[in-house]
Amino acid sequence: MPHGTLRRGLVILIALAVSACARNDTPTLRLAANAWPGYGYFYIAQKKGFTADAGIHLEIVDTLSLRDSRRAFERGQVDLLGGTPLELVQIERRSDRKARAVLMLDRSVGADVILARPPVTGVAGLRGRHVAVEPGSANLLVLAGALAHAGVPATGVRLAPMPQSSMAEALAEGEVSAAVTYPPFSKRMEHLDGVRRIFDTAAAPNAVIDILIASREVTRERTGALSRLIRAHQRALDWAADHPQEAAELLAHRGGQSSEEIREPLEQIHMIGLRAQRDCWGEDACLIRAVRRSITALEAFDRRAITIDPRRLLDSRALERVASP
Repeated sequence: MPHGTLRRGLVILIALAVSACARNDTPTLRLAANAWPGYGYFYIAQKKGFTADAGIHLEIVDTLSLRDSRRAFERGQVDLLGGTPLELVQIERRSDRKARAVLMLDRSVGADVILARPPVTGVAGLRGRHVAVEPGSANLLVLAGALAHAGVPATGVRLAPMPQSSMAEALAEGEVSAAVTYPPFSKRMEHLDGVRRIFDTAAAPNAVIDILIASREVTRERTGALSRLIRAHQRALDWAADHPQEAAELLAHRGGQSSEEIREPLEQIHMIGLRAQRDCWGEDACLIRAVRRSITALEAFDRRAITIDPRRLLDSRALERVASP
């Protein structure tokens, strides 16, 4: 074999080996996320190549509920999950795997709702009745806020735990008098005969916030990769602001909806970008207050004290490494 051909062959082999190593060195982060539209911007970041540009291989594990996302995390099947402070507290209470809130994602300003069937016409009418809730989820925060506003104690209603996918049938058949729900499930339930909205988070805009939750291993050992993911997420938010129709189509596709169906839910979710993060982290800022509310709600419904320091559940190191745009 001529020496020139041999040299060219070696160069090609070395280039392929380097390319393979580069692919293997690309950090992989696995994220569990249900169909809540606020988590869909990670999907946009993935589909538009923003995560790849940031040197991150993001795998999104689609789940049916917040509970499923939490379980996937607790089993070590994912590194991250989209959830609320209530899931964060539940992980701390029940799992050997530790988790930390690393990014504020959004706040619900009308998207989380309580839907009721006749004869219930208001939250006060729920007293003594069965209310469908997704167990151990932010549904409890919505219900707690609504009951407090109506002067009904948490013990005044009967919880009917079930997945979101079962609530429409339970409500239609009269197995429950009301359901605590959110898009896309809520949009289907609102079309049931006689069903009406008796509460939504427009009346309590800080009742439900969504966060990115990471394992403590990721926050300690893969801070750089986490920072790059946060940057890619911000890029998705910026792109969506400039391309609202295309963004709505992508988010709708992920949730199994049309772009028209998802338009109203998107208007009821306030996304929180990097600039607004500064106001969320602090000794008495909105994030730590949300964790405290989650603890209070769980204590009220579980009827047992929870001794957790909310400050231990927050980790802003990856966020601090990201330069604000």
